[in-house]
Amino acid sequence: MSTYDSSVRFWDSVEISPLNYDLPALSLYCRELGEAYSNGTVLLRTYQLGTIPVDSPDELLAVTCLLKSRLPAHPRIMQDFGSYRLNEGANREREFQEIHPFELPGLLATRLQAGGAYSSIRKDMECFRRSLAAALDFCGGDLNTINVWECRSAWSSFFKDVAWDLTLILLRPSDRLLGVVMATDED
Repeated sequence: MSTYDSSVRFWDSVEISPLNYDLPALSLYCRELGEAYSNGTVLLRTYQLGTIPVDSPDELLAVTCLLKSRLPAHPRIMQDFGSYRLNEGANREREFQEIHPFELPGLLATRLQAGGAYSSIRKDMECFRRSLAAALDFCGGDLNTINVWECRSAWSSFFKDVAWDLTLILLRPSDRLLGVVMATDED
């Protein structure tokens, strides 16, 4: 069986268990973003992935590369965030883009600074400091240890399908910690 085939089989059968993992800086960030998204919702959920059956770095890469296409349709994720919907003309592979973990603090700061449809938080360095703390909170202080995917489209029924839609999928492979941040607002 090819590495790709075994990776597909993994995502089709993986257990994803809700986990009440304490991420104080990331939780604070999500609360503050929720205040800025005054007509919307910001959610943070953490999960424990089942055992990742890999024997080499190449197999781990294959498994994590498929996360963006398999995770949104996983029954546990749909239960928590609404049914998966593919935007017309969109491709699930294109909806979720992997970003370098070093980009995460800037992305978080930009969202916090810009705010939602009707509000934003002060535009100062404190936004970046809070965002950097949130990113470092998830990865345990080393951004090189995580994988990050972002999506700015309404891939589930949770979203209002507006410009402020955002999903971040954070994976810490070392202990199979999965974090999902979803935000939407409406005008």
